[in-house]
Amino acid sequence: MELFKELNISLEKNELISIVGGGGKTTSMFRLGRELKEHGKKILVSTTTAIMKPEKDSYEQLVLLDDSQDLDYELLKNLSSGITVMGSKLINDDKKLKGVDKQVIDEIFKQNIFDYIIVEADGAKRKAIKAPDTHEPVIPTLTTMVIGLIGLDVAYKKLYEENVHRADIFAQITNSKLGDQIDERMIYELLVSKDGIFKSAPLKSRRMVILNKAETKDRIKVANRVVKMVEKNNTYIDKIIVGSMKGD
Repeated sequence: MELFKELNISLEKNELISIVGGGGKTTSMFRLGRELKEHGKKILVSTTTAIMKPEKDSYEQLVLLDDSQDLDYELLKNLSSGITVMGSKLINDDKKLKGVDKQVIDEIFKQNIFDYIIVEADGAKRKAIKAPDTHEPVIPTLTTMVIGLIGLDVAYKKLYEENVHRADIFAQITNSKLGDQIDERMIYELLVSKDGIFKSAPLKSRRMVILNKAETKDRIKVANRVVKMVEKNNTYIDKIIVGSMKGD
């Protein structure tokens, strides 16, 4: 499976892609970047929150902005093709990369310096699923595609904070209560609620869903039920991909 093709990403059109949710955002972001790099494209990978510092072999250049977040456009224009990672600074003993303001991402996109900008626009504390708080997700205004990610390994686990980031909010959005078993109905409600995974998505952006970690028959069954619910109710979701971002 080539992810960029499944997401209907054209090799002829620039995109600003924001990834939200939980359950494999960083893995998906770099997989997408690698695929586009193979086609000779110039890619910027960044975050508006924070991510673990990427491994050195996953990118060509690392650009750190100072606290003012001033942009050196000439520097960016002169970068080679491939993957450039951008953050404001390294934190937590250089183990994490702090993100940049979403307005900075918008300004870079306007300049047409990169063929694709891929942004991790949400934090999930390494949980497979999450509900957004009032200040989340942090999606750049000019985003052309929002990818909502959910890890299917959460299916049939209990609705507690140990399994769900912001479990209380998740319960409210999905009309559930703490301790309930997470099923396809809850996942569906998270996808379609105005306060759910696509909260703050620009109106004109395409909405794609990745149901990740579909590595067992039970998880695939849950995913297929979610797909049928979305199809039946004619939501504003453009496409759902069921798969494993670490494999094929």
